[in-house]
Amino acid sequence: SLTDFGSIEITGRDLSGNASTRNLTFPLQMMRGATGGSIANSRLALKIPPGAFEGESSIALLPGSNSSDLGNDTKFSISKVGELKMIGELGLAIPENLLLTRDAKLRILSKHPLPKNQAYYLFSNGVWKFLGKTAMGSDAPEFAISSLGRVAVMEDGTAPSISFNQQDQVHNGKFIQFEIRDYGSGIDPASVQVFDENESLETSVISDG
Repeated sequence: SLTDFGSIEITGRDLSGNASTRNLTFPLQMMRGATGGSIANSRLALKIPPGAFEGESSIALLPGSNSSDLGNDTKFSISKVGELKMIGELGLAIPENLLLTRDAKLRILSKHPLPKNQAYYLFSNGVWKFLGKTAMGSDAPEFAISSLGRVAVMEDGTAPSISFNQQDQVHNGKFIQFEIRDYGSGIDPASVQVFDENESLETSVISDG
């Protein structure tokens, strides 16, 4: 099916009488779940595979911030979301409540490398989900997503917390049970290591969630 374009006008006025208007034009496509399809704007490209959802649905990519790309000189408004700090919103893929039974592919149309603590995230079903980032010199990053939603660049500058219960830390003199929590990008399991006098000890995950 062919991509059409939607358009909306947003107006507002403050208590002093200063008025503001913004006109938004965005790609819009009536897509059949049986055949899937693709839709893109200047920042995002979304590809939904055949058989990903039932029936038909209007798929749209709404714009995010006013900036045209993610360069080093780009200025964004910054807001905090728990341990995460929003650096810039790239767009909104809707409808957010579309039930996907197969993963869609989301491509970020930017080759600018992100700083160390920044990555791409998707806000869907009330939760910010870590997507990943791209290394310098790589192609535009592509991520598998199981739902549509708000796409943004977020910064996580808070280290995970490590704790353990002193009463239960030793089992038969061999095991130490500890807990690592992170409310930002999440824990990298491969990074978890335990040392005893410079000797690396074996670790295993009891629960993850």
